[in-house]
Amino acid sequence: MRTVSDTVGRRGDRMPALNKPPLTEGAHKSLNTLLHSLHLKAGHPSCRQLEKEIGQPGISRSTIHDAFSSLRLPALDVVMALVDHLTGKTPMANPKRAKVNRRLVYDMWVRAAQWLSDEVDRGELRTQQGKAGASSMQRPQESSLVNSIYVTVDEAAILLGVPKQAVYRMVHAGELAAIRVGRLYRIPAGEVWRAERVLGIGSVEP
Repeated sequence: MRTVSDTVGRRGDRMPALNKPPLTEGAHKSLNTLLHSLHLKAGHPSCRQLEKEIGQPGISRSTIHDAFSSLRLPALDVVMALVDHLTGKTPMANPKRAKVNRRLVYDMWVRAAQWLSDEVDRGELRTQQGKAGASSMQRPQESSLVNSIYVTVDEAAILLGVPKQAVYRMVHAGELAAIRVGRLYRIPAGEVWRAERVLGIGSVEP
């Protein structure tokens, strides 16, 4: 069976955008969106090219392709290797931006993995309840986990590529939603990506 990476491997090192899997709203979808955004800004390197450049055992063309296009949550080491490599290839690459992206990706992966683990537990409990004749549990919304992933004003400024004062102006103007924790602002990561797309700044295009 031919895969996207196989087809591109015969034509060259660049490829069309990898297909996005039909994920439901939640941490896994946000993680996948960020991976695709970094891939876009890095110039759409092929799976073959990424495999060669990353050069880590266990990270093959197929695992790279699956990280972008599979419904399964990719392994953490694969995700982190991709983020480190793709962040370094983007036009706005810098150590501070890479550090923020690493933290966001790690938080998203942990939340997605925890949600999947909880799903297994809920499934086992539903099975036990079914045997006992009890009603099934209502499935909670994963999207509530995504809303708990926040960035600081400094991190938002790094991701958007604007001065910190510009982020404060956007918050005060209602262009960037934020919550206040004491005297500090915390901004949902999704709001930063929305601002990048709607206002045409930064480097992420979900």
